[in-house]
Amino acid sequence: MSLALGGSSPLLGTILFKSKRPTKGFIIDFSSLATTLTLRGRAVAARRAHNPEVGGSNPPPATIHGHSVVEVIPITTPRVEINPKGQLSDWISQHLGARNLNLQEGDILVVTSKLVSYFEQRVVDLSTVQVSDQAKKYAEKNGHPAPIMQLVIDEADQILAETTLVLLTKKNKIYCPNAGVDTSNVLKGYAVLWPEQPFQFAQDLRHAFMKAFALKKIAVIISDSMCVPGRSGTTAVAIGYAGISGFQNLKGAKDLFGNTLRYSALNLVDSAATAANLVMGEAAESTPLAIVRNLSWEAQSQTKNDEMIITPSDELYPLE
Repeated sequence: MSLALGGSSPLLGTILFKSKRPTKGFIIDFSSLATTLTLRGRAVAARRAHNPEVGGSNPPPATIHGHSVVEVIPITTPRVEINPKGQLSDWISQHLGARNLNLQEGDILVVTSKLVSYFEQRVVDLSTVQVSDQAKKYAEKNGHPAPIMQLVIDEADQILAETTLVLLTKKNKIYCPNAGVDTSNVLKGYAVLWPEQPFQFAQDLRHAFMKAFALKKIAVIISDSMCVPGRSGTTAVAIGYAGISGFQNLKGAKDLFGNTLRYSALNLVDSAATAANLVMGEAAESTPLAIVRNLSWEAQSQTKNDEMIITPSDELYPLE
């Protein structure tokens, strides 16, 4: 299954779920004031002769209502074992080739943080963790194993609060539960930590793919799933990225009624990560990569690690 997004703004508009075999497809059209949901008995035609997923040539960007369609292409791979050998860039290139896919000018490659962590040897055997008394106290309250709580203590830049479920923390200036320590999609008895230097890793991947595919404009985003306060379910956040400006500043722009926007900025990297998360999934999908294609974005050669960070005094939802 692939997902295409298009419309009057980069990530709002028409959503097409496209399949290679006849099945029910959906079109959700946000281009008018009223939202129209149409169920169709067959999938939207994928122009098979030009579909890169099935070995065709790369077509010009499709348009809907005069707007370019933004495609999100999932890349399914075999399960990665603990402490894999080799370079992640070579591993990704291998699996792109296996699907007859090439990176193109303007593509954004989204890579799950867990995949990066595997290649950074950031998978921890919980039996080797030395547990402190404080970790044991946290474990008694929230039910997590004490070694997990110890890893959270070690990884967190700041522990903000305790809950009956997790520790609320800051890691790399990002608010997150349990400092990114995770036990999903890893062998029992192990935990995965966030990458050590996600921005540098994203930059290294970007340079490798610029060389391998002879590209001038390409971006890499390292993503992780994330909860939004007060909302059920997960979206995604870019914990590191390279080659792309993180946001589009809309301050001073006019809205439909001529009002001047005073504060608005479009968060491009988290939006692209969330779009990719729709096809990557959260469970056993084995889809750690996705290509966001035909999205309009501004390139930058050097990324500031704190570009998307706001100070606590400017925070709309103060947690400190």
